[in-house]
Amino acid sequence: MIDPTVARLQAHLRAVATRYPHAWDGIADLRARRHELGDWPRWCYCPLAGAHAVVTVGRDVNQHPMTLDESSDVAVVGALAAWRATQGIYRIDATLLNALWDTPLDGDLPAELLERLPEWCVYVETPGRDTEALPMAGYWAHLECDANDGRTELRLLRDVALPDGRQLLLPLILHLGHGTLAACVAAAVDEAERQARQRGGWDDATRRAADALRAQAAAITAPLVSLLLYLCAEASEMRDAGGSDRRPHYQRPVQTRHGPKWIPPDQPTTWEVGWRIGAALRAAHAREVSHSAGGIHASPRAHLRRAHWATYWTGPRTAPQRAVLHWLHPILVGQGDLVPTIHRVEGDDT
Repeated sequence: MIDPTVARLQAHLRAVATRYPHAWDGIADLRARRHELGDWPRWCYCPLAGAHAVVTVGRDVNQHPMTLDESSDVAVVGALAAWRATQGIYRIDATLLNALWDTPLDGDLPAELLERLPEWCVYVETPGRDTEALPMAGYWAHLECDANDGRTELRLLRDVALPDGRQLLLPLILHLGHGTLAACVAAAVDEAERQARQRGGWDDATRRAADALRAQAAAITAPLVSLLLYLCAEASEMRDAGGSDRRPHYQRPVQTRHGPKWIPPDQPTTWEVGWRIGAALRAAHAREVSHSAGGIHASPRAHLRRAHWATYWTGPRTAPQRAVLHWLHPILVGQGDLVPTIHRVEGDDT
């Protein structure tokens, strides 16, 4: 029986390929020519300028501005093109997902950590979760390197599955490097407003929608970013649900006589995330309940210390030191039998 998530995501790929038949080949061609086109960071599959060219079929948008539907399609095509290269589905242990979802993200967002996403684009399942009161099955996440000014953006594409069977793909944009989560979203909204005003598409309805997004930015994006930060952490637990020992990584090209070629996998891979820490938390909670019911004073039970920000000072003690802000992923406290796992990190030659 086919996994329902796999079936739904493959349907999304087919829908894009039907609407834009040359999307995958066009973006793959740009990817293959990245060095002659000025190159871009390894964590970016292809700048969204490629998806923009696919959606507009190369027309002059100054003469014929993009519609709102086309703007949304750029986000969809860009995310799914990057995800199609590796097709990783991340299934986080339910207990760990709950803890990460409720983790506050205070302080500045560590943009450099997000550059460690395990693949160019990941799909994270979020069963039973809502986004703006809409049921969200999961979301894609990838990094964008803007072709105009080189800024780094975190691109989220929420996968909403409505009870009536309709599917909605809702993009969210964060301009990284602006400090707090709310500030990163506000910077993206400001840029969208600037572009809308240029093409005469800024009206009262658009302004109200932008103001609402600014106000709700942290609440909407914090849980989604928190899950991503765990995937980026060095101590994160990930394994192939099929039972192999491999870890997710960026796809490597196949060398052909026409140069390197990126061949996508035939099927998505589901990665189990946080299975050991989730099981340990549940076991510790069960012992706590058992002790409490028997009237026995329990030793402090294992618990998940919330993810938090910590400041470290670097540099020699004899010279002025530099403060560095780090995000520390959830740490299991008080569970002596949780054995650490060491993973070998493979290099990337793309």
